Amino acid sequence: MRFERSRKHMIDFIFPLTLLLVFAVSALIVLLLSARIYAAQTEQADKNYQTTTPLSYITEKFRANDTYGVVSVEKREGRECLAFHMPADTSADNNGNTDTTGYTTYLYTDGGWLKELVVRDDADASLKAGKKVIEARDLTVTRKKNGLYRIMITEKNGTQVSRLLAERSHS
Repeated sequence: MRFERSRKHMIDFIFPLTLLLVFAVSALIVLLLSARIYAAQTEQADKNYQTTTPLSYITEKFRANDTYGVVSVEKREGRECLAFHMPADTSADNNGNTDTTGYTTYLYTDGGWLKELVVRDDADASLKAGKKVIEARDLTVTRKKNGLYRIMITEKNGTQVSRLLAERSHS
């Protein structure tokens, strides 16, 4: 019986090395594609946030204050504002005191921001005192017939988005 001595061939070294190289290149390609998809998804999420958040905020404020005669469009300090006039709470507190002063919430844009200002009706406050909500370049509110309001927001990048809201409590 004759035993052959195994000879080492160059292919014994090249084949596993090539296989490892193909695997590494494939993993790198998948990683690069995944990074590109992630970046695109993140950009789209940011764009959706900038587009929908100001309108959603205004819509929720509108719905929360949807009582007959509360919603109006006003000019204040040269700016168009969506105003929510809340009448005085005439119910007595635990001490028997009543508050006879209502308040108004204003939504408007100033300095590249959608702002909100809540003011007692007997107080005088400047719109500069409003609280920043989210970045937005411009707000346009148009009252239509039958309690409809068109809300248009101009985003910081110049894109305009709008929504039509209906007062559910209109007369």
